[in-house]
Amino acid sequence: MQDANALIWHFVPCTPSCPSCGCPIAANSNENNNQTPENKVQTIEKTSKKYKGQQLMAMLLGVIGFFMLFEEEARTVGGIFCIIALIWYAIVGMGIWWEHD
Repeated sequence: MQDANALIWHFVPCTPSCPSCGCPIAANSNENNNQTPENKVQTIEKTSKKYKGQQLMAMLLGVIGFFMLFEEEARTVGGIFCIIALIWYAIVGMGIWWEHD
């Protein structure tokens, strides 16, 4: 009679792995419980910190510009800030799409 684990593994599809290092990208939760720290599944983030920082700065500029719209003296500058923030955020979004998707 065959081992029960061998039968289970026969029906479990192969998990995808990183083309660079061969580390598994996703696995079943049952598999993760039995793994040592060296063999744990490694999550790969598609968006780099450079792009995340650019998105954050564009959002902050947009928020500052939005609140400046309510001040009579700074309304023009606030509008310019909002427009620049929207354009900046859109360009960063296109950069993320181009580099990572």
